[in-house]
Amino acid sequence: MNIRKKIILCILVYLFFISCVSPNESLKLSPAEGSVVWIDGKEFIEKISNKVKIRIAFDHIDGTNLAFRVSVINSSRSDILFDPAESSYICVNLNHELKNENKNKNSPESIKAVDPETIMNNLNQTKTKMIKLNNIPEDIKIDFNNKIAYLEKQLMRKNTIEPEKSKDGLIFFPMKSKKLMNIILKIPVNKSFVDFKFDCINVK
Repeated sequence: MNIRKKIILCILVYLFFISCVSPNESLKLSPAEGSVVWIDGKEFIEKISNKVKIRIAFDHIDGTNLAFRVSVINSSRSDILFDPAESSYICVNLNHELKNENKNKNSPESIKAVDPETIMNNLNQTKTKMIKLNNIPEDIKIDFNNKIAYLEKQLMRKNTIEPEKSKDGLIFFPMKSKKLMNIILKIPVNKSFVDFKFDCINVK
């Protein structure tokens, strides 16, 4: 592969990356249950399980992924392990019941969160390849590095959370289809799962 083709490949990877974090303001998922609290202009569903408080809000949609902002507050007396990669969701109908295609299944299709370590590993590998190439525009290098820094700061990653401590960040979920649906998120807490219901809303 010649230099020109390599540069084009890197730019395409860069543009794909940009699209994965650019919000789509026309669609959103709104809390459909539970105690709702507003923080910095976002609606969070708040639940408590075994003295662990979980807050979750829809953040944005990029066309291929749903992004949710999650906060985990440990008010128990023991450390807890939170692994966002164990989170998932299922699609439901308007009454938050299983979609017709899932009703006859013993376990409905569960869509797992994107592993944050996979996201960062893929981006860092791309960064390494870009460094080895010549003639990459400097502004693309800067923007790409800024986006990596952004995700390093914003991604919710696997953490041991000590008593009276908290962690928060973004969890990304692949979309089953281009059409957004009502969903039930399943967030892992102390070897069990807490459900969070969201309704799809078109805000055009």
